[in-house]
Amino acid sequence: MSSPTTFYESLGHKVVSANYFTPAIEDYRRCELDFLAKNIPDDSKVLELLCGKGNRAAALSKTAKEYVCMERSQIAKSMAARTNKPNKNVKVIEGDGSKVPFDDNHFDYSFIAFNNLFTVPNEQEILTELARVTKNKVFISVYAEGSLAERLKFYESCGFDIVSINHGKVFTREGFSSVQHEKAKLLKLFSSAGLSVQIESLCGIGSMCIAEKVTPSSDTGA
Repeated sequence: MSSPTTFYESLGHKVVSANYFTPAIEDYRRCELDFLAKNIPDDSKVLELLCGKGNRAAALSKTAKEYVCMERSQIAKSMAARTNKPNKNVKVIEGDGSKVPFDDNHFDYSFIAFNNLFTVPNEQEILTELARVTKNKVFISVYAEGSLAERLKFYESCGFDIVSINHGKVFTREGFSSVQHEKAKLLKLFSSAGLSVQIESLCGIGSMCIAEKVTPSSDTGA
């Protein structure tokens, strides 16, 4: 796969540009933002991984105590920094989330939007790191089962040349890949990261995974 920066310069920027969104994608992103706004309390410390151009940060940081926006593409990171320059509580840093430079439980809430967790190869590593740095809940927005047809319309709108589709995973000639996992696979991923998870429908093609750390049960036996 090409580097995040090279890919973003070619076609990747279209994935986060409203000019290429289909109606189903617009609906998904609207419901996703509404959910996050309602479920992240005011005055929270928030971490957003794979934040793209920083538009969600601009909207959600208004009521946050601290908002860290992490992005692996240098170009997208620069755009996110410009978008959020007026917001003094927003810090934009580079990285894919496999190593988050903050202490354990530093953030009250963390999230990854727009199925972005499943566009990178190290999803398990990232989930484990989110569990480490998050005190309360981790929100992971994903494509719902049965969303493939609408996803393909979106990728075609972006100009991707799709070379293969395998069990919900789409590969393109440009190096982009995106996965829609079945519920059983999602449950296993979160469990391996030490997280319990509930999966709620957002609307249309999206679902939200609501995860919390698993608290070890104490042995009260004699």
